[in-house]
Amino acid sequence: MTDVRTRLRPLALPLCISIPLGIGVAINGLVRPFLANMLNGRLARKGASVRGGDRWWEFDEATRATHPLLTGFLQMSDGIVGLVALALVVLAVTGLWVVEWRRKQRSE
Repeated sequence: MTDVRTRLRPLALPLCISIPLGIGVAINGLVRPFLANMLNGRLARKGASVRGGDRWWEFDEATRATHPLLTGFLQMSDGIVGLVALALVVLAVTGLWVVEWRRKQRSE
């Protein structure tokens, strides 16, 4: 009977890539618009291309004073959130590589 880690090893790399990117897409596509709508944010968009423009939300001074963390998060562009997700992919894949490298060193 094979070890569970041995059976799950082929899924490690696809999961290290798809989970952070999926979370980034969900944040940009669902969470941020929902939060901006709740805070009555005004959508700002820069550029227009096949992929669409980069977007963020702007708020009045009273909303920014009441919810500084949320409005700060929503005033960042979608591209920054995507880059953070991509950086998490790089960290996860690097961590996976280090674990595999150490496992190989121990077996030798």
